[in-house]
Amino acid sequence: YVPADEIENSVLIQLIQTFGDQERLQKAVEKATPDKGKREKIEEGLDILKKDIEKVNRQINKIVEKISEGKLSDEEAEEKES
Repeated sequence: YVPADEIENSVLIQLIQTFGDQERLQKAVEKATPDKGKREKIEEGLDILKKDIEKVNRQINKIVEKISEGKLSDEEAEEKES
């Protein structure tokens, strides 16, 4: 059990020290703010991966269609898969 007054005082002291110290305040803001450049790079990479997945899915669907139409044997499909 910790008295509420002690917790409140400790928090208040920390807030005053943080907001009174410009360097600590700047570090806290930077830590809480996401890096826009990193986020954009990650999103670009994600877009590329999504396009690659779509391309692979289209290729798979084409192979499955050809097999179902009898235009491609199972063996030929396995060769294309490699």
